[in-house]
Amino acid sequence: QGVIRYKHIGPITPKDWEEKIGPLVAYLEKQP
Repeated sequence: QGVIRYKHIGPITPKDWEEKIGPLVAYLEKQP
């Protein structure tokens, strides 16, 4: 069972990763 926490449409650019997805992944990894 998975829960979708963020939906990104289109290709993931380095800018997208640095500004949106990377910080979100780091935050979600800390959550229980």
